[in-house]
Amino acid sequence: MHISLETILGKKSDIPSQEIIEVDRELVIHLRNRITGERFIFDVSFPKQLELNYQDAGFRQSLILIRFILIAGLVFFIFLHLLESMAGSEGQISALMSRVPAVITLAILLFFSYHPNFKHNYQNIITLSIILICASVLAGVIHYTQEPYITLNYIIAYVVFLFGVLAMPITTSHAGIAGLATLAMISGTMRYIKDTPPELFGLMVFLLTCGIIGAIGFAYIMDRLSRVNYLQGKLLLVEKANLNKNNIQLEGLAKTDALTGIGNRRCFDDGLEEEWNRAMRKGGSISLLLLDIDYFKQYNDIYGHQAGDECLIQIAEMLAGKIRRASDTLARYGGEEFALVLPELGPQELEKYAERVCNTMEKQQIAHKGSRVSSVVTCSVGAASWTLRPQDKLEDFIHAADQALYKAKQSGRNRIVMF
Repeated sequence: MHISLETILGKKSDIPSQEIIEVDRELVIHLRNRITGERFIFDVSFPKQLELNYQDAGFRQSLILIRFILIAGLVFFIFLHLLESMAGSEGQISALMSRVPAVITLAILLFFSYHPNFKHNYQNIITLSIILICASVLAGVIHYTQEPYITLNYIIAYVVFLFGVLAMPITTSHAGIAGLATLAMISGTMRYIKDTPPELFGLMVFLLTCGIIGAIGFAYIMDRLSRVNYLQGKLLLVEKANLNKNNIQLEGLAKTDALTGIGNRRCFDDGLEEEWNRAMRKGGSISLLLLDIDYFKQYNDIYGHQAGDECLIQIAEMLAGKIRRASDTLARYGGEEFALVLPELGPQELEKYAERVCNTMEKQQIAHKGSRVSSVVTCSVGAASWTLRPQDKLEDFIHAADQALYKAKQSGRNRIVMF
């Protein structure tokens, strides 16, 4: 016989099965050890579904930062445009107009960040936006080829790349694409300006290359650390789930009768108190049925204790089959006594329920030569059904059912008495 934990505890568990927990745990430990092992592994990507979960988690944590950087970028370009327009000539103003696409790109990206589909494509969108903004800034160098305007735009393009790679949650591959594109655009712009000295061109390309490689490397290290922390957090969740599951199992065992597999006295006490409090709050009804096997001592004397245990197990299975609602509580109340807590059951329904239980027990046809009331195993039942009032006490309710059982046994057994 198997009685589920939900039946014993009277509640559903959200803890995943042990098999699922172990599979997840082994996968997480494998990935963590792969990244943090002694042998360096460059590829730190996860399996597809876990990778999607990781990207979503990173996006949720970084969304506010993304929007802040976008707003800061808008303010920066608009403020810079106003300052240079106030101090510049017509040629400068014409060059500054080439930065308008950068402002438009930032504004569109900020607006799209509120769209639900943004999180599924944000890395590609951010990478493309970095390239477009850098191209827009460098277009100003081509339109107005005078210092310090040229150097200023080179710096701005490089800063845009750095912020995009280091502050935005993009992968190393996306950072590499943005870095190569930025380096190619800056180098191409320098080549376009004919008066750039060759030695200066070579030095600037070298410095830019080193800076971009360093930025990509830093992005890779941060991504690697972020993935390790993510796996560690997942592992903690898995261990917590295992711990919760074990606690529930221990709680179930603590409330389970070792012989019959149904609830024990502690399960009865907790279940009755919970339903009593619920009925008291609602002003509803609650019923209690106490059942005692007739002449069970004589049954053990004649057939032996092992047969007596088998008899109790069979009766427990029969009673468990009568449970139809999650709120009902079945427990072994004592040696040969069983208890049923039946919320929202009135006196008439309780009486019919008790009669069905007694009839079903007789139909089990468990032979009992020592019984003085029948040739098969029967039971005496004491029942109580109350519609609760504020002044009612749980102890009085249990006492009423116990007194009903005592009267049923004193008046001949194999009968039902209700109080």
